[in-house]
Amino acid sequence: MTCIAHNYKSFLFDLDGVIYLGDSVIPGTKETIESLRALNKNIRFLTNNPLGTTLDFVKKLNSLGIVALDGEVFSVGKATASFLVSEGFQDKPVYVIGSEGLKSELQSQGICIVAEVNHLDATAVVASVHYDFSYRELVIATQILDQCGVLYGTNRDAVRPTVNGKIPGSGSILAAIETASGIEAQIIGKPALPFMHAVIRSLPVSSSTPVIIIGDRLDTDIQAGVSAQIDTALVLTGVSTLNDVKGSNLQPDFIIPSIASLIHPAP
Repeated sequence: MTCIAHNYKSFLFDLDGVIYLGDSVIPGTKETIESLRALNKNIRFLTNNPLGTTLDFVKKLNSLGIVALDGEVFSVGKATASFLVSEGFQDKPVYVIGSEGLKSELQSQGICIVAEVNHLDATAVVASVHYDFSYRELVIATQILDQCGVLYGTNRDAVRPTVNGKIPGSGSILAAIETASGIEAQIIGKPALPFMHAVIRSLPVSSSTPVIIIGDRLDTDIQAGVSAQIDTALVLTGVSTLNDVKGSNLQPDFIIPSIASLIHPAP
């Protein structure tokens, strides 16, 4: 019997709910990543978590005993900054609802974050989850969007998995802003194709295929794989459940208890 790992050269891993929950590594993860590296597999880590910088996630993985290089980690914060630059927002004032990590990524690529006192100068609103989201931010975003009508969301994950259960994610905050403004956000993170294409382009050309994405969410991870036309594996250590799969049009190629199943022969 062969294991899933033998059928693929490149593995794209979500982080929250796949590699870890909070600050706890999901059992079997470290051994799985080490085994894949021993087999000379290409590994990339993808996250829709906008709370930290790419470097923050690299440091977190390594602190948890999972070796990760800077070029192997793709964060939605960095992707958002790169996208805004490509859309011509470099040096233009943007109102940001988000964490200090997201703001740091944007500023590192020349995005000007407008102060609240000058919020009506903003040419766009960028929104994501952060723990101090307030009604005041909702009011300001609504007023800006009434003028410019340009809303970007880092991601649409309604909830985030933690060791204590689900908590609201960027999608919950976006829903409030979209409802108040009547503007639908353009999403930059998974499952958006530009994000996925950037990850796939980073793989060695000679050995990048076949590729599989492993995630815990049907609506972001599995949808991202389907959109990018690569294989998908849903792990049951995060948000989506077997009941969710039964009621969904999105059907992963594999459903596994955790990523440890990647290196064990299929029954």
